[in-house]
Amino acid sequence: MSIIRGACGVRPRVQGKFIFVGDEKLYVRGVTYGTFRLDEDGNENHDPQVVEQDFALMAANGLNAIRTYTVPPSWLLDAAQQMDSA
Repeated sequence: MSIIRGACGVRPRVQGKFIFVGDEKLYVRGVTYGTFRLDEDGNENHDPQVVEQDFALMAANGLNAIRTYTVPPSWLLDAAQQMDSA
């Protein structure tokens, strides 16, 4: 299991009622992602390429967090982490 780190490689920390990454306050800007209609194979998540495109659009619009209603597959979490380091 990896520890989530900010863009500067520093682990976020709580200070009072705020979250900081290094000396910078982290503003969480998120959206709900899913739940989607099952596809013909019974998958409840989009194709990985669609997810990567969705995450790129979210990041371009300043979003830095997603909420899911079901446990996502590891490849979806990997795609989210790649957007964080991009």
